[in-house]
Amino acid sequence: ASIKQKLVPVGVLDEFQTAGVFVNWWQNIRYDLKTIVSSGWNPSLIPDDYLKAEFFQAEVEELAELEAKLADAEAQLTEAIEAAAEFYEADEADEAGEGEEDAAETSAKQVKDSLQAQIRDLTFSASETAEGERLKLEMLLKQIKDCDKRKSDVKKEKSQKEFELALKMQLKRDPLEEVNDEIQRLLSRNEQQTAELTSITPKDTKEQKSIKRKLGALARDKETLEKKLSRLDALHTAIGGTITSEEARKLILQYLYDRVGNELTRYLNAEKRALIAPFEKLWDKYAVSAKSLEDERKETVQELNVFLAKLGYLPSKANWA
Repeated sequence: ASIKQKLVPVGVLDEFQTAGVFVNWWQNIRYDLKTIVSSGWNPSLIPDDYLKAEFFQAEVEELAELEAKLADAEAQLTEAIEAAAEFYEADEADEAGEGEEDAAETSAKQVKDSLQAQIRDLTFSASETAEGERLKLEMLLKQIKDCDKRKSDVKKEKSQKEFELALKMQLKRDPLEEVNDEIQRLLSRNEQQTAELTSITPKDTKEQKSIKRKLGALARDKETLEKKLSRLDALHTAIGGTITSEEARKLILQYLYDRVGNELTRYLNAEKRALIAPFEKLWDKYAVSAKSLEDERKETVQELNVFLAKLGYLPSKANWA
């Protein structure tokens, strides 16, 4: 009712369209509202984009920069491969039969293997031409290797940053105890296995060595798990801990507000299109004036009469206008 009171007097949407805005919005958010009623401002209701924008904007910008670097590295690699294309294609033409060319893009590995094979062949030739060709191929090969390594390094860094961001978001959304639960379970199991092995009295030297080896593996596993716990604790502190109920409430309400805003915008855009449509129809109908059409028709008739005169169907000096 309050939405109708505010929007209908504006004169853009009528009562039924305004009700449609609310109904569609309600259908989309009613289960979220049920969750809020049953379990409070649950962080699981916060979309990832809202969480990133609120707490991890620096990480998002860093990933965007890495994405740009990756695109640049891929472009440079493509240029390097294209520069070596004539040598690679010549080599492939000798080996591949007619109609066997792969339609897929040539990979950097294929090009490197091809160039390396040609360089090996040229190494055994003593001519100056072969030496010059070999040096040129080596330069191209180095360029491709450098570009490929740069691409691989950026891609690896990007994957690592994406993993770290996902972990930060999990720690921000879920209590630390829940995130650590699996590690704690593995630690408990490790301690249990260690205690069981320690309580065994070996029968001989062989069994003693086996137990010692297993205890060593368990000790290394325990150290690894404890390091993971320590890292998670440090990361949890660095991001300011798990999201509070008030912070979650703010983001969830913003999300719900944006949803109704998007629904209202959808209706307004439909009204805009309906308003513009008659003018587009008038433009399509009257953009070309009658005079322009008559002039175009006159030119076409004159051109046709020229052809007819050349074919002998009209006298050469006929009044074609």
